[in-house]
Amino acid sequence: MLTLTKASGYGILALGYLDDKPEGTVVSTKEISEVFGMPSELLAKVLQRLSKTGLLRAHQGRGGGYSLARPIGAISVTDVIEAIEGPIVVSVCLKGGSDEHCEKFEFCEIKSPIEHVQNRLIDLFNSISVDQITEDILECPEKTYLSVSRF
Repeated sequence: MLTLTKASGYGILALGYLDDKPEGTVVSTKEISEVFGMPSELLAKVLQRLSKTGLLRAHQGRGGGYSLARPIGAISVTDVIEAIEGPIVVSVCLKGGSDEHCEKFEFCEIKSPIEHVQNRLIDLFNSISVDQITEDILECPEKTYLSVSRF
């Protein structure tokens, strides 16, 4: 079921922060964690998931960290949510597409309208790129970054 956690917000902020750096810059988990006041353990898991799905490049060894794997304008909110949270599903009955989650699946009158809402939500998230969200947040005049407590 669709529940966006702080982890998705952390992922979006981290991608925006990396985009704010010169192209190819490698940034450590610790740096991002300190800038935003994020728990480093959770951020490390988020960055690993973003890396496994090809949104970030992981750099090992001394001076290691992460860099963007593709332009931030080509990364949708859906990409981030699905990398971190898994598939976008607004109802348990749509999760598996079978009666495994609901005994009334075959006869359900609300399944189709809920599926329509889910598809519209996914379309909306697909239409929003991460740079559209982070542009306003990260372009503070003093370049002081906002606290993640807003998420």
